[in-house]
Amino acid sequence: MTAESECSDASGAVSPALRNYLRWKIYSINGYLKSLDARLIVALAGWQTSNKIVGGLAEIGVHHGKLFFLLALSRQIGEKSLAIDLFEDDEMNASTRFGGRSRAFSTHVASLNVALTSTEVLKADSLTLISDDILSRVGRVRIFSVDGGHLYHHVAHDLPLAFSTLAPGGIVIVDDFCNSEWPEVTSATYDFVRAQEGKVVPAILTRNKLYLAPPDIASAYGEFASRFAAREKQMSRAPVEVMGALVVYFLSAISLSFNFHFKPNFKKICSLPAHARKISAPSMPRVERFRFIMSSGALTRSRNTPTLITSATPKA
Repeated sequence: MTAESECSDASGAVSPALRNYLRWKIYSINGYLKSLDARLIVALAGWQTSNKIVGGLAEIGVHHGKLFFLLALSRQIGEKSLAIDLFEDDEMNASTRFGGRSRAFSTHVASLNVALTSTEVLKADSLTLISDDILSRVGRVRIFSVDGGHLYHHVAHDLPLAFSTLAPGGIVIVDDFCNSEWPEVTSATYDFVRAQEGKVVPAILTRNKLYLAPPDIASAYGEFASRFAAREKQMSRAPVEVMGALVVYFLSAISLSFNFHFKPNFKKICSLPAHARKISAPSMPRVERFRFIMSSGALTRSRNTPTLITSATPKA
């Protein structure tokens, strides 16, 4: 699948450097970003440009820059990006190929030829930041990825911070929403949205991220996501209810096929002679047959019930 087909709604806004990164170079960067979300974010940025939604592009929790470079390479004339991270290494990251986050990020900036000014990289704990720290560097933000600390108090601080800097028509992306390994992300996100009393609503949902926007633009994002999903051949999609809002939920059919059909027998398949390794995917399960149920911070998956996402914490 080519970048042209992935971003046809706004192909004029996709630079050759961004196409090349999305096609090839993104896979050389350490990080936790699904191909589906990468394509969606690029398409969203292009759709915003075609609809005259302007502003900076920012991320809290950059790591080595896998998602951030999508944002930086999506900048239009006069726009800036902002990478916010501690850029400090724990034992695991210090032993990586480039010797840790800070060195890895700067190495990739150089190899990708991404032009960043000194104001576009902010080494700081997001908990110490206020909206002026961001506005003074990049102005209002049209895409803000929140992928910093995954404990409740981190998300409870970073989401209001992101929305306080949002440009008209902008969108905020929450990482690891509904990830059972990080239940406090989901809980804090629900509490934040509920506290906004309708000023912020879900717009799009993938397996790894929730896209939030003001209600006056959320439906437009949902319609765009439906068109995006319709032209993605290797994708399952369905409407689901999240926090009282009906949103587009979609995920890669390739991931579904591997996770639910191939993975249990993967070792057995690999042990067969080469001529016998002919894998034919069984019929794919319908997305409507999944339900995410959150209770006491735990997330389970049911394959035989209608899709529904319920509140992680009881309503007051």
